[in-house]
Amino acid sequence: MRSRNHYSTAIGTVLSAFIIMWLAAGCGVGEWGTEAANLEPDGEIHTAEAEPEDAGHADEDASGSHAGHDDHAEEDPDSHEGHDNESEAEHEGHAGEDHEEHVEGMVHLPPERLEGLNISVVPVHAGTVDSTLTMPAEVKLDPDNEAHLVPRVRGIVREVHVGIGDRVVEGDLLAVLDSRELAGAKSEYLAALAMRDLAQTTFAREKGLWEDKISAEQDYLQAKAEYQAAQIQVQTAEQQLHALGLSQEEVDKLPQAQDTTLTRYEIRAPFDATVVERHITLGETVGEDDEVFFIAKLDPIWVMGRATERDLRRIEEGQKAIVQLDALPDNDFSAEIDYLGSVLDPESRTLNVRVVLPNPDGQLRAGLFGRMLVFVDEHEHEETILVPNEALQRTDTGAIVYKTLEEGEFKAVPVSVLHTSDTFTEVQGDLNEGDRIAAGDVFVLKSEAGKESMGGGHSH
Repeated sequence: MRSRNHYSTAIGTVLSAFIIMWLAAGCGVGEWGTEAANLEPDGEIHTAEAEPEDAGHADEDASGSHAGHDDHAEEDPDSHEGHDNESEAEHEGHAGEDHEEHVEGMVHLPPERLEGLNISVVPVHAGTVDSTLTMPAEVKLDPDNEAHLVPRVRGIVREVHVGIGDRVVEGDLLAVLDSRELAGAKSEYLAALAMRDLAQTTFAREKGLWEDKISAEQDYLQAKAEYQAAQIQVQTAEQQLHALGLSQEEVDKLPQAQDTTLTRYEIRAPFDATVVERHITLGETVGEDDEVFFIAKLDPIWVMGRATERDLRRIEEGQKAIVQLDALPDNDFSAEIDYLGSVLDPESRTLNVRVVLPNPDGQLRAGLFGRMLVFVDEHEHEETILVPNEALQRTDTGAIVYKTLEEGEFKAVPVSVLHTSDTFTEVQGDLNEGDRIAAGDVFVLKSEAGKESMGGGHSH
């Protein structure tokens, strides 16, 4: 059995050798085939003398190749490990930077970016949407604290001491005119004084003579009548000077004044105020009907709202109000209603609703338009935080507003929406009355927040 297996193996080996030689000859390497192997009579194949060298080369190639591969295999883990460690360290470094620079929900916009956006910062208030009435409003001057100054005499402007915007106090000299009309009135007064003094002296002498029985009673009575007439003349001339704007002090000083001051007409401030308008120039002639200055007291100042007929039953004096002006979007002005009009405007069918605001720095200027929010206290649920509708932004998880921390820095604050009106929304969240939030183009802040969260707070 063993010999049969050996015989079968030998036949298979011979056939394999012939096939290899035939294939080698067909591929153009027949010479290699004849020299590389010889068929022995015993049916076994023996390699040529080169076989050990070839085997050595094969072993060398195999061992070298595997060794090189093994070396590469041994080096690669280290190199990859180093690369991975470096990448991991770099990633951790960036992660550290993100942790330091980027805070979740924070948005920072540089000043130059903010200038091109319609983003205002407004305070939030406590209240309910159904407790707030909104009406148009306008800043107005107090008619009791304004004055249109006109000269009492015709004259030429010689001095002007104030300009538009200047603040003056009662008695300040505003301008000086040179007036012949005033000079005539002063001259009449001085002449009346002289005639009175003469009549007084004559009357005193005649009275003494009459008492001494030296002169007739007729002379005494005539002197007395002339003295009384002279007194009336002085009073008339003095009243004329007062009508022309001279004070009692100025009138009393006239007898000691020089002739050159008779034409001097002074325009003075009647109360503490600000020069709102000036219509006077050096050298021009102004008359009794020409307004030369318009002055007004700007602190405090009025804001007049206009309530519709259907809202009148809900408004009363003493209610809290907030004034918002288009020119000052970052400011809210709190006050109380101190006056309700008695007559509706026949054209607009609205009633005046007035609040008085302090204005020490003069930023509230007459003619500014805005709105007045009146808290009418008609609500059935507790007060919450009111935010302008334009301050809300919707996200996949709900609504947010952006609280202002510092200039250009905003923090997203999630809020729950309770009730909404045309202008305001009741919310609940991490907000307190007086907090300042962004309103207007708030979608830009939402977009910037998305960029920062995707980019890790900074770009590489």
